[in-house]
Amino acid sequence: MFNSWLPIGYLMAWVFNICLYLTELFAWMANGDFLIVWMYVGLYAGLVFGYFPVAAEIIYIFSEWPIRQSGSAWSFIFWSGEFFMIFM
Repeated sequence: MFNSWLPIGYLMAWVFNICLYLTELFAWMANGDFLIVWMYVGLYAGLVFGYFPVAAEIIYIFSEWPIRQSGSAWSFIFWSGEFFMIFM
């Protein structure tokens, strides 16, 4: 799993979302100032950490894809997992 950027990108997306938004859910249950702080933390950290899986996917497309596909460049395929990961 850790030999490729593709599954690492998916794993990072899951881990970042669970850590940020599960904590924000508990802050919503607790309410008060803790909620306000975690709304800002969840917003800005979600924006920043949301780009790490995209960066991992771009690294995969430009470095690993040619190695695994006999030197051919990644071709745009609308229904591919790579396209889904970058643009969703």
